[in-house]
Amino acid sequence: MGHVIVVGNEKGGAGKSTLSVHIAVACAISGLKVAALDLDRRQRTFERYFENRSRWSKSNEADLATPDFFFLTKAAAERRDQAEAEETAATQALIAEMRASHD
Repeated sequence: MGHVIVVGNEKGGAGKSTLSVHIAVACAISGLKVAALDLDRRQRTFERYFENRSRWSKSNEADLATPDFFFLTKAAAERRDQAEAEETAATQALIAEMRASHD
């Protein structure tokens, strides 16, 4: 069963994405199978960093350690309480899937 590391802070610009990148890369370099999930759908800073890293790696024929990214889809429900329940259930299911297949 894989471990879960959550990096959070309500203040923007605190370095959450930077710290997350360093943790994910360090774990991947050490040989762990790393799964990643960016919960900030608007900014997508963490996700975009690895998109850029992957693109650079391919264009420069470099083998850089990169986590496997997972994505949550937006809830279909229109009512807020139903959407929150749907997204909570989807998040829990996705994390369980990630834990089962990654370190």
